Amino acid sequence: MTASAYLMVKTSYPTLAIVAAISIGIFMFLPMTSLVTIPQELHGMTPARLTVVMGFFWALSYIIETIVFYLFGVSFDKTGSYEFSINCAVLLSLTFVIGGFLLPETGKK
Repeated sequence: MTASAYLMVKTSYPTLAIVAAISIGIFMFLPMTSLVTIPQELHGMTPARLTVVMGFFWALSYIIETIVFYLFGVSFDKTGSYEFSINCAVLLSLTFVIGGFLLPETGKK
């Protein structure tokens, strides 16, 4: 996803940018099944706990996203250029990869 994002913003070929954008969308949603099923498989999970866990997950995700994009706007106001913000967005997409390695294994041993 990060490589596709980098390619999308750095290429000067519109067709390549479109293909990279499509691949970002595909790569972004491939791990969604794991993200939404892992909490269900944790030991002692009940529907009530699952609701709270997923609520916190989505709330924190959107709070962090709001703060980051606000900071991107501030950086644009100070520099007059989108380049810093776009490069930061590409780098922040690496948190998705890092977070994937930190997910617990819920399968039977």
